[in-house]
Amino acid sequence: MNGETELIQSMSSAFSASVGVLVFVGLFFFVQRMKLRRWEWFARRFGVRQLPEKRASKSFGTLLISDVPRRELWATGYHKYPPVQVAIHDEGVSFTIWKPFGYGACPILLPFDGLVIEPTTWGDMPGKIVAISHQRLHDAYIIAYQDIADWIRANAPLHEFPDYRSAAHGCT
Repeated sequence: MNGETELIQSMSSAFSASVGVLVFVGLFFFVQRMKLRRWEWFARRFGVRQLPEKRASKSFGTLLISDVPRRELWATGYHKYPPVQVAIHDEGVSFTIWKPFGYGACPILLPFDGLVIEPTTWGDMPGKIVAISHQRLHDAYIIAYQDIADWIRANAPLHEFPDYRSAAHGCT
C-alpha cells in the first residue's frame, strides 16, 4: 500500500506541476498578445510577412506606437515596445521587435515615399523625440528617440529624404 500511495502522490505532483506550467505559458502568451495590440494595429496597415533584402540594420532601445503624435495628460492610446531592429531596404524602413518580446508580431515596413518624421515631445521619454508616420496613415505614429531618425536619414537610399531637423528648431 505504501508504494501505491507514493506513486499516486508522485503522479499528483507531476500533474499539478504540468498544469502550473501550462497556466504560466498560457498567461505569457495572453499578456504578449495584449501587449502587441498597438503593434498589430499599425501592422494591419504596413505589416509584411517577409521583409525584402536589408541594406543596413541597427538595434535600438524602446519605441512606442501611439494614435497621437504628442502625449497628452490622459493619453491611453499607446504602448511601449522593448528593443527593436530598424532596417533600411530599397522599398522603405522596417521595424521588428526582438524575440521573444515580439513573438507573433509582423514586421512593419514604411515606404520612403510618404514617410513623415517630425519632432515631438513625450513625457515618459526624456531627450529629443520624433514621431515617425506615413502620409497614408493619419492616426498611427511610431514615437522614438531622435537617434533612430538620424540613422534612418543617414542610411536612406533617397537623397531627397525630408530634413525634419529644420522644423525642430522651434520646439526646443
